[in-house]
Amino acid sequence: RFVNVVLVEKGISDKSGITKLFLDLDTKGSHSLYRKVDENDSIEIEMTTLDKFLENMSDKIDVIKIDVEGAESKVLAGMEKMLKRKKLIIFTEFHPELLEKSGTEPGKYLDRIIKLGFKLYNINEMKNKLESVGTKEAIEFCKKEKRPTNLLCIKGMRLSDIQHV
Repeated sequence: RFVNVVLVEKGISDKSGITKLFLDLDTKGSHSLYRKVDENDSIEIEMTTLDKFLENMSDKIDVIKIDVEGAESKVLAGMEKMLKRKKLIIFTEFHPELLEKSGTEPGKYLDRIIKLGFKLYNINEMKNKLESVGTKEAIEFCKKEKRPTNLLCIKGMRLSDIQHV
């Protein structure tokens, strides 16, 4: 049991409101805001922005994990205040195929993160190491490996500052 974890039944996006969450009955961690070919089951969920959700505690947040099955750019759009911080760490799934299905160009998603002052590192699980990457290298990695990857995005600090956190 964790004392610093609170479960909240809300989705995070670029705006507040009610929307459909399409359910993946085969893989419980793959529900999505975007209908995949064979998904018909859905539920309605409440959405909010990360800025709104964290408005009273954003100064206490150092690390954010984004893995929302193609809606990552919407999460970024809803965390503008957080993104203005001088120091921040974001772990994000990078799944070009799902980003495209959601209407987001994968390269533009990464370019935006870089423009915000983040340095990107591919978490290469096969080699058990972090690799400094730009937009082109991250896209090429996913194409070559035929799978998504996770990226470590660091703003306002060096990699060596966080390796022992």
